[in-house]
Amino acid sequence: MLIPTDIEGYYYDTDGARMVSSYFIAEYDDQPIIIDGKKYYLRDGGIDQKVGFTKYFSHIFPINAYFNDILPIISNKNDWLYSYRDVFCNLVYDNESCRIWVMSYYYNVNFLYLRDIVIPIFTDIDYVLFAEWGECNSPDQNKKLISNAKYPQNIFWMCNSDVETKFVRDQGIQAFTVSHNAFIDPNTFTIQSQSKMYDSIYVATIRPQKRHYLSKNLKNILYVADISNNIDINENLSPYRAGVIFNVYPRSVVELINKSKCGLMLSNSEGGCYASTEYLYCGIPVVSTRNVGGRNAYYDDYNCLFCEDTADDVENKVNQMTLLNRDPQKIRDNAIECSRKMLDTLKNSIIRNILIKCNDPQSNDIDNFFNMLLNKYDNKSSKGRTIFQPERPTHNSIEKILSVVNKCRDPSKPPRNIYLDLGAFQGDTLQMFRQNGVPTRCHKNVDWEVFSFEACPLLAHNTQLHVDKLNNNSVDAPVTHSEIPGMQTAVERSYKENLPFDNNLRIMFEQYEKLIVSRTSSLGSYKDKNISNEEIKILLKTAKTPLPFSGTKYTAYAMAVGNKNTTLEMRWAYSNYMNGGGNLLNIDYGAPSHVFTVPVIRLSDWIKDCFTKNDYLYIKMDIEGMEFLLVEDLIATGCLCIIKEMDIEWHGRFNVPGREREKELRRIIAEAGIILRDHY
Repeated sequence: MLIPTDIEGYYYDTDGARMVSSYFIAEYDDQPIIIDGKKYYLRDGGIDQKVGFTKYFSHIFPINAYFNDILPIISNKNDWLYSYRDVFCNLVYDNESCRIWVMSYYYNVNFLYLRDIVIPIFTDIDYVLFAEWGECNSPDQNKKLISNAKYPQNIFWMCNSDVETKFVRDQGIQAFTVSHNAFIDPNTFTIQSQSKMYDSIYVATIRPQKRHYLSKNLKNILYVADISNNIDINENLSPYRAGVIFNVYPRSVVELINKSKCGLMLSNSEGGCYASTEYLYCGIPVVSTRNVGGRNAYYDDYNCLFCEDTADDVENKVNQMTLLNRDPQKIRDNAIECSRKMLDTLKNSIIRNILIKCNDPQSNDIDNFFNMLLNKYDNKSSKGRTIFQPERPTHNSIEKILSVVNKCRDPSKPPRNIYLDLGAFQGDTLQMFRQNGVPTRCHKNVDWEVFSFEACPLLAHNTQLHVDKLNNNSVDAPVTHSEIPGMQTAVERSYKENLPFDNNLRIMFEQYEKLIVSRTSSLGSYKDKNISNEEIKILLKTAKTPLPFSGTKYTAYAMAVGNKNTTLEMRWAYSNYMNGGGNLLNIDYGAPSHVFTVPVIRLSDWIKDCFTKNDYLYIKMDIEGMEFLLVEDLIATGCLCIIKEMDIEWHGRFNVPGREREKELRRIIAEAGIILRDHY
């Protein structure tokens, strides 16, 4: 097991202002580790882009990893998920209509913890801005990171350059060019009247990524660094240097930059590089190697000369630049204009559009609102450190994020208790819920809003009769087996002894059906004709508004639920009164007495439209095989985050693939933290 040779932690210099990024440096080996016949490489703290792993705390973390699934290499999944749980996340804005978060992808080193634990907790009113402020060079890594997001349309990527933005957009992700350098404070990094003492300056932590060895030929160069990371200075830095200064004050960094003729940038791969734009804000030009990661967004032919990756060419370009006598004010103004355009993109293309989508009134005064956000942090740090830079996170753990996500949005709108009876059959399960369910739940002695769905028009009519009775609004009583002589005993015996459906039962259910058709509910007499799509929308919208009066209220819908809005042909035989619909299971119940065309609504759309994560949503599901498609759609659309309890009758027992499918869905539901019980 390789152990990190050096860990650079967070620290502040003597004035407590300049924070140093955290890099965990591991021993590097260019030979692969062979695990189960597969090759895995290690690399040091985000430096060598040719290999696929960084090793932190003796665990392998997937930074720019070229693989589909790294879990098999970890002996214990929990070792992976919980070995490094710090979260770099800021809450930018919190209001009734929406919440805006910023998360750092670069600093959140535990990819799986972020993907599988943190990202899925965000709800429909949460908008997450990902600060992709390292290099984007691994196919689909961004897409994989948000693969478990319940609302991926609410996630935005902020990239360092147009090249990086295109890369992320090509993965199907919303991305905009908003470099982290755009948040550098131009009032901190300014042009000063200083005599030029140094031909060049290199402001960079002394570590391999920065490639200081390319400066070995330079004379009169000043190095400004935070830490050396145990790298041999004499071997890597120029022997002709003017000096090496560690851990200076921010104002001293500005002074030293202004005393230099040009700034160096020698890494070939990293992010936007704060120091690069700091040079430009101070009015000095840059000599840079060619690179990926985004710092080029600020460069033009006037403020930058590109050099080859050799010490000789670095020396040549520095000598050229010192003779060009560039105008400091022009360099500064162009850099500030570049930042302004990026901040305008953030303000108008991201923040304002979110506010408009959420009908938030702050969208009407976006300029003042955005300036307020930029100034939420104390702006003393050398790099600005606005609320949009989650390097000093306001919410550094999942517990802190959950404390916001789970809170009730508006005290005047308390959480609702919702019970959905999917497959109400003859209304008997509604009676059971009233008599047995509510008193034994954790939400006992509270009011419930109960919504039932039944596909068969005959059973739906009887369910409505039950609902009328429960609401003390009966016209006619619901039909029961006891009204037909001998029927109650015959049905109970048939269930208990698993007897076949015989002619005697068929005659009884003919009479039973005639009674159902003869009775009138609060909605009128029985009808089996289809209702229009517009009528369905009107009916379903009744669930969106909480009931204005106290007491448990019941509502019945004569329609089926599924994974899409469509219709279903239901072949109904008399034996179905005992065995349910069974249409999706291809069970032969004999010649049908009726063939109904039943409307089917997409349940996930209705749930998201009417309920929120604050509500206590409890679902009973007995829908004759449709549960597989339905649950899969609830998972795909993020509705599981709203549901608290589920009672499901699974029909996987009818075939082997169904049993395997059931097992997988049970696992996903359990991992979502939902109370799951079997319904019979």
